[in-house]
Amino acid sequence: MKVLFALALCLLSSPALRAADLSPAAGVPAGRGGGLEIVTSFPLSFLEAMGELCAKPVKIGGKDYLLSLGFDGGWNDYFSIKPAGTADRAGMWPEKNLKDGVVYSDNGFEVRIKQTDGAIALSWDGGSHRTSMAELFDLLYANSPKIVFTEHFTYAVSRAIDPRNGFGSTIALRRAGDGRLFYSQTYDMEIDTDPKWLLDEENILYGVLLRGDDLRFVTQHSGNGYRPAAAERQTGR
Repeated sequence: MKVLFALALCLLSSPALRAADLSPAAGVPAGRGGGLEIVTSFPLSFLEAMGELCAKPVKIGGKDYLLSLGFDGGWNDYFSIKPAGTADRAGMWPEKNLKDGVVYSDNGFEVRIKQTDGAIALSWDGGSHRTSMAELFDLLYANSPKIVFTEHFTYAVSRAIDPRNGFGSTIALRRAGDGRLFYSQTYDMEIDTDPKWLLDEENILYGVLLRGDDLRFVTQHSGNGYRPAAAERQTGR
């Protein structure tokens, strides 16, 4: 765990890791400005290992569990619960399902989960706990590694597996000046050739690109008045 924190500090303290100009032919759409510059990068394996640090730990029935978020490509948010330290025996449901109530079972031990007026109540024989999707979004933003593109745009970066199809993706969370949270979800297959642009500011594009296990955050002059399609949505929290 100390190694992960050291790596995170090393990555986040560096203003630009190997900032290099790449040929537009190397994955940059033609006619959309000059060379691509790498702002910083993370190994996918590092982001995946950081996942448990972004969840909420809860003691249930004498055992440690983690509460966290999930996402799919249809802009649906999910609530997840699983034992700490393993990917096995996880439960995950679309947020909309929580209003009717769901039951998580771990080797016969049951946890009842229900959302009412934004609050998520967990109850089991001998105990209870309360949380909310807003709290889980705040934890994800606070504890994920950060990418600072400009003084106005900072992204918290994490990994997710789409529960509908098992595809790996990158979640980029941005907090606006008024406190609202926005996020984008980018499948690995979307960025293994060209970048996906998350935003533009003053004719500079900011986006993400995948090269093997290396997730790169990149910038490029937009040129020709090009503007990327909207890539993020507000969380509604």
